[in-house]
Amino acid sequence: MDDLTRAVAERTPGLSGKFTRLADILRDTSPAIVAFSGGADSSLLAYVASAVDKKNMCVTAVSETYTPDELASAEEFAREHGLRHARVTSMELKNPLFKANPRDRCYHCKKAMLEEMDRLATENGCKAVLYGETMSDMRDFRPGRKAMKEAGARSPLAEAGLTKDDVRKISKALGLDTWNRPSNACLASRIEYGMELTPELFAKVAEAESLLRKEGCQQVRVRVHGSLARIELGEGCKVSQKRLATIAKKIKRLGFSHVALDLEGYRSGSMNDA
Repeated sequence: MDDLTRAVAERTPGLSGKFTRLADILRDTSPAIVAFSGGADSSLLAYVASAVDKKNMCVTAVSETYTPDELASAEEFAREHGLRHARVTSMELKNPLFKANPRDRCYHCKKAMLEEMDRLATENGCKAVLYGETMSDMRDFRPGRKAMKEAGARSPLAEAGLTKDDVRKISKALGLDTWNRPSNACLASRIEYGMELTPELFAKVAEAESLLRKEGCQQVRVRVHGSLARIELGEGCKVSQKRLATIAKKIKRLGFSHVALDLEGYRSGSMNDA
């Protein structure tokens, strides 16, 4: 752990204080369960938690709301860094309150997942459940935070005052290849509120986004509004109009009647704009 602290102090001195607070929080909560998706935020949290105490366990939820690639990335990171890693199976679509896709769907999802995490924590002698939420996440509409509060789960990154940009800088300083991993979220976040959530709809979104990633677009979202697919592209994604037209035809064949390019580009949580 001392090596990590020195690396952060040398390479990102302005974040040394926040990193020290993070380490202190993780010492206080150890041993703990870390909810681990494999994204930049949860990867840093899991990595530092393991450095603080090898008894800390990172747990990845296997769910239809995430793509197999994301699970593979999480497992690879855990193997590479020697993390204590486990899986749980999440069954959100069996819950009619989640499947109906109301505005508070994340509450129902997080509540069920936290119950499973709490069970694992009890079985493994852990005293806390930790999530990779940052200060940046506090600005968005996140009903899942209510479930976390009810369950007593903690967000050490946010408690230490770390933003998403801070996480990336520290991750880079520590040599983690997740430092520039594109932000991700469950596939349900791509679907307009009120549309019923199904595995088939998730598969369409995942395939549509895959078509765009094959063009070199790392940060991309395909948002679904009825039969309309709305494409959001992140900065640096350069695809010609001709290629976009070809991709649009392929996306239509997935079952969409219209495909639109959002001129505002990628925005986290843009489904909440309305």
